[in-house]
Amino acid sequence: MRIWAPVAFEPRAAIEWLTAMSPLAQVAAYVAAYAVLTTVAVPAFVLHVAAGVAFGFERGLPIALLAANLASNAQFFVGRALGSERLSAWLDRKGLRRRFEENSVAAIVVLRTIPSPFLAVNVGCGAAGVPWKTFVVGSGLGLISVITAHVFFAAQLYAGVEGAKLEALGWAALGGAVVVAFALVPRWLRNRHRPRP
Repeated sequence: MRIWAPVAFEPRAAIEWLTAMSPLAQVAAYVAAYAVLTTVAVPAFVLHVAAGVAFGFERGLPIALLAANLASNAQFFVGRALGSERLSAWLDRKGLRRRFEENSVAAIVVLRTIPSPFLAVNVGCGAAGVPWKTFVVGSGLGLISVITAHVFFAAQLYAGVEGAKLEALGWAALGGAVVVAFALVPRWLRNRHRPRP
């Protein structure tokens, strides 16, 4: 006889358990699981894939985006509460201190879209003193392309759609291009309007 707790660690059983709930309970359970699991360093993409499988693309994408934004902001404030002094060595070990120095929305967007641990980015931004408004906008924008690709690929693959991988890669490439443009255009504009010696 299986006890309740291990269900969370069996992906198929967890998804069956989730889909048996009412729609509102599904969202609440997913958001809570996202916050807890990413806080204990479970990779966020696993939860994005779970959203695609459990809810499909159209419903899974907004649910995953909601969960990711709520969890990232909660973890940001944990980092802010701990402060840079307590996390200084940890930030250096993760190689993240330099990445937080610019404190711009574009920098956070790029940081969010490159392969970086979800928890480390959130806690690190909070500890490094990144303004909350900058984090909210940059993190929110940066999560869109990444989560869209993960949820879309998982939903299509689970549904058995041929070419799902190619379509998901296309979405990811488009999202990546938007992110790069978003990061480079402000820099180009700054350089263009900089007074010449």
